[in-house]
Amino acid sequence: MVSLNRPPVNAVNQAMYAQIRDRMTRHSRTALHHAKESLNAIEFMDLKSGYEFEQRMTGRLVAQPDAREAVTALREHCPPVYRCDFAKPGADVGANQRAGNRLQAPG
Repeated sequence: MVSLNRPPVNAVNQAMYAQIRDRMTRHSRTALHHAKESLNAIEFMDLKSGYEFEQRMTGRLVAQPDAREAVTALREHCPPVYRCDFAKPGADVGANQRAGNRLQAPG
């Protein structure tokens, strides 16, 4: 009997799931939370309502500190350092981390 909750485990599946896990976890948890919330909400909406909902969610997401961190990291050609989930609003943890990393002597 094949379980619907778990796919069969083999080397190919493990490698594929590891790739998916790595691609997902490099994004901020806030972005993943918003994406999951959007997908769950729009599943049964008509096209127009789903589009409008997605636009509202996008507006909420770009106002998050993690969105600013992602843009800043892209401009500085370095990996983003996302804040802890539910950290104090306005705390730019990523900029402090990047500045600290630049000031450290090479190892």
